[in-house]
Amino acid sequence: MTEVGSKISKSHSRLLFASCNSQHHKQVIWDNILQRNASAFVWGGDAIYADSIEKVTPPHRFQELYEKQKQNPGYKKLMDQNIPILGVLDDHDYGTDNGDVTYPHRKESGVEFACNFLELKGTAMCERAKQGLGVYGVKVMDFSRPKGKEMLSDIEAGLDPDVLAENDPEAQVSLSNKSVAIFLLDMRSNKSPYSKINKFDYTGDFLGESQWKWFQEAIKRSTAAVNIVVQGIQLHADRVWPVETWSRFPTSQHRLYQALLQDHVRAPIVVSGDVHHAQLLRKDCRFVKRGKPSPTSQTRTLLEITTSGMTHSWGTETCGKPRKLFLCRMKIFKWAAKKSMQFAQRINGARVWTELIDNSTPDMAQHNTKEEGKLGLQFTLERNFAELEFDWEDQSVTLRVLGEKLDGKPLLSTRWSFESLSAENGGDSLGDPALSNDQQMVDSFDNLARLGAFDKELEDGQWICLNYRGLPDPIHRVVGLMLPILMGMFITMTPCILPFLVILLFRRTYSRRPGAASKAKHH
Repeated sequence: MTEVGSKISKSHSRLLFASCNSQHHKQVIWDNILQRNASAFVWGGDAIYADSIEKVTPPHRFQELYEKQKQNPGYKKLMDQNIPILGVLDDHDYGTDNGDVTYPHRKESGVEFACNFLELKGTAMCERAKQGLGVYGVKVMDFSRPKGKEMLSDIEAGLDPDVLAENDPEAQVSLSNKSVAIFLLDMRSNKSPYSKINKFDYTGDFLGESQWKWFQEAIKRSTAAVNIVVQGIQLHADRVWPVETWSRFPTSQHRLYQALLQDHVRAPIVVSGDVHHAQLLRKDCRFVKRGKPSPTSQTRTLLEITTSGMTHSWGTETCGKPRKLFLCRMKIFKWAAKKSMQFAQRINGARVWTELIDNSTPDMAQHNTKEEGKLGLQFTLERNFAELEFDWEDQSVTLRVLGEKLDGKPLLSTRWSFESLSAENGGDSLGDPALSNDQQMVDSFDNLARLGAFDKELEDGQWICLNYRGLPDPIHRVVGLMLPILMGMFITMTPCILPFLVILLFRRTYSRRPGAASKAKHH
């Protein structure tokens, strides 16, 4: 393994990811990002907070805020390094909170982000944005090439179906064994509005049919050693409220799992943002056919790294848009939010958030990075960014979350071989609670089929993905949701209510004193 610090050996390569970058806070994390000697930087959503004033952001605001971001000293230094800068949209840089296809300036938002801010003019991603289709694309880094020339053109990569259609649609590019494909998905431009009635909307969609067909074909063509899928919100997290997750649209979530686990898709890893804290997540998946689990050899482990946020998090500055909400300017609210989130992580981590990686368990021993990360549940509430480091000799990838300190010590870390993420029968996956209980797989399959996620009689079968530490406990799920909320409300409201309680107590005490009633009557 390479050194934990910023130095990197010739046999290693790094990619960086970050999200939630508000212009209302100091951008203190760029110094650490600049020291990582990365080959590319990828925005994971919310590069700016365009919706911080107007409810529906007008087009001219995008250009103003993106230009302001480009003038930030830290970001300017990153641009001066001449490394590729890529990214995806989330709601705040899209232009409206929890935005979807109904946003009137969706096309202008996409063009300003992809073509102008990321400076991807002439690429398929920019052209799709200009057509109003959305901001999505794929880029390939080939680390067998000379430093500074790792990024392949769309034609050289041979993965983008729209580019292939204009050239040779039958051409198949064989990528080197030191290549990484980065798929950038648009979760906003074609997203269905959330249902006001149902927490789980089985007809809701995040990507739109055109983007689905594009992605399924593009990732199917990939022969890269690692396939990274970057999009705004958490895929694995089973938390319907109060945050956005893919589980809000279960059919759409299931469809993404099928695409990621296609045959020959090597080492898929999901990158997400949005939630103002960082986590390492894991699901174990088994192939189920006609309601019956396949032989145990057909299993896959799928990892997700959530990195959020760069300028604010639940453990630091609470709100990305402090001007919009009076509570965000109250110190007691910031402290209450921090304490309630710390409490939520502790009580939910073990029994409710069972997709959260626990590095202290025996089955995770070979993935521990004891010399750099922390043992136990892999979450942090600090400001953060993510790093994927590839060891081409060892054929492994280390997923790290780093903070604003310049000591190079990660806040979170886990290390996996390419083979363990690629091969059917992911080794240590066998015997985990999620995979040992066949009935859970069957029940999940039947439930999705009953609700129309797919044809139950489909001959090809389906991948069913479950939290690797087993299903959440229903009672703890309710308790884990309500207690932190009540705790936060109590801490926040106490300073407001306390003066009235003191006055009321004083009045009652005074009224009971001898002679108090006669004095009051006399006056």
